[in-house]
This record gives sequence, structure tokens and C-alpha cells, in this order.
Amino acid sequence: MNWLLLSLCALVVLLALDATLGRWLLGRFSTTFRVTQQSGDAPESKRLLVYLPGILFDGDESVAEVKGAMMESVANGLFVSYGFWRFLSRKVILGTAAVIGHAPGEGSRQQHTSIVLVGASFGGRLAADVVLELQTRYGWNASAITVVMVDTPCENNSFQQPGLTVSLIVRRLFFGPLVSSIAAPLVKRTMVPPYDVDIEAGLDFASVKRKAVDRMAKFRLSSVADQQRYLADNSIQWTLGLTGIDVVYLWCDHNNITVVQPAAMRKVELFTKGKVNHFAWRVVPSPHCGFGQLPTLWQSAFREVLSGVPQRRI
Repeated sequence: MNWLLLSLCALVVLLALDATLGRWLLGRFSTTFRVTQQSGDAPESKRLLVYLPGILFDGDESVAEVKGAMMESVANGLFVSYGFWRFLSRKVILGTAAVIGHAPGEGSRQQHTSIVLVGASFGGRLAADVVLELQTRYGWNASAITVVMVDTPCENNSFQQPGLTVSLIVRRLFFGPLVSSIAAPLVKRTMVPPYDVDIEAGLDFASVKRKAVDRMAKFRLSSVADQQRYLADNSIQWTLGLTGIDVVYLWCDHNNITVVQPAAMRKVELFTKGKVNHFAWRVVPSPHCGFGQLPTLWQSAFREVLSGVPQRRI
């Protein structure tokens, strides 16, 4: 009995030390935040595309199957990766806005006259804060910016179960290197393509699932917790960044086990009413941000939406 009690105490102490280390490392750990740049197919458009991925998705890698369609109507593209161990919201927001403000190279304001930010899931929320920085810090006019939200949660209760409960628990904890590494496989298993019926004809379900798991293998629970805290702490005020902006919302209605729809879309529409210049939405018959599962469908959706984005000048 004594050894059981000692083992339990040792485990509690270990977890406490790991959590303390997690708190101490917040802001100190290398986030591997980066922005990948790519030339588009329409330099004459002078339009810059910025892609902000969702939780457990990594920049251009998460849209590898549809990137070609996204780049057809823009001059340049920037694909943001948040970091595998930590997500530091201010560093990502300020860093992304800085790259946009100067990319590709000096004189971005001369090379680009309009910006379209595509935010997948969580990335749609982040896009609003980036837009706010672009306007206040770099002087971009709202009329030159469009935000495309892909199945973006409006607030934390926009998530389906069990994701909602997981979010409530995870965001209250600080995960150090030990627990983050141990828990990572469990997180990956809950975020893979859910049903083989959601796979495009001609694609192999096992291959799509394996690719999804491989992409998520780099992330740690500490990064997921950081992102959940950002969602909770920025629950309503995030819509302020969309003032004067054109917003297009794509919501997924097929086997969507992640975000409650169309409730999330309706809440975004409600919370941005009177702020945005124009709000439009369309349904995509896909699971949550299923770019790798239904690439042809999403290629068509992105072509239609991005080609229809007005090219306004600053």
C-alpha cells in the first residue's frame, strides 16, 4: 500500500513540476513560427493571399492539395505556421502582420494593392487580429482587405462534443515537455479523417489518414492548450478587427464533428453585424476543412471565392 501511495505522490509531483516548467517556458520556448512565401499565377492582380491554418495544421503543408487553386488569382502567397511546441498569439499576430507589411521584400504597399486572408477554422479568428494590426500599425485601408473564414468557430461553445469538453479542460492546464510529448499521440488520434465516405473517389482512405496523422505528429499538447486559451480569452472582441472588412464565410455541413453548424456561422454573422462592410456565406459539402479528403471540391470552392473577391485599391 505504501509503495502505491509513494508512486501516486511521485506522479503528482512530477506532473506539478512539468506544469510549472510549462508556465515558465511560456514565452521562452522556441515556437518555430514561420511564414513561407510563394509566387502566384496572377502578378498583374497585385493581390496578396495570406493563409492562416487551424489547430494542428501547419502552413502550406495543410493545403498542399488545393494550394494551386488558391494561387491562381493572386500575385503572391504567404502561408503561416504557428509553432509545434508553443503558440504565442501576440508573436504570431505581430509577426504575420510584419511580414505582410513588408513582403515579399521591401515596398509591399507598392507591389500589392489588396489582401485576402484565408483563415481555416481557428485561423479565421486569428485573421481578425492580424487585420487590426495591418490597419493600426501599417496603415492598410479596410477597403483593401477581405477575410475568408473556413468553418471558423465563433466562440468556444461552437465546438461539437467531445471537442467542447476537451477544450474546457485543456485550456486551463499548462503542459510541460513531458506531458506534451506523452499526450501528443492521443491528440493526433482524435483529429484524423473520421469516415471513409468523406474521401474523394479515387483516393485511398488509408493513405489520406496516414498523411493526416503524419502532418499532426509534430504538434504537442502545449501548443493546442495555448490556442484554446487564445480562443477563450478573445471570445467576443476579436470581431472588432473585421470593422469595414468584406467577409466570406464557408461552412462545412457534411459529417462535421468539429464545429456546430450553421450555428457558428450565424453567430459570426450576428457578432459582426454593423461592423463588416459586407458578409457573405456559402455551404461546402465537406467535413471540417477537409482539404486533403475532398481536394477537387475545395479547389473549386477556392477558385470561385477567390476569383470573386473584389480588387480594391488602398
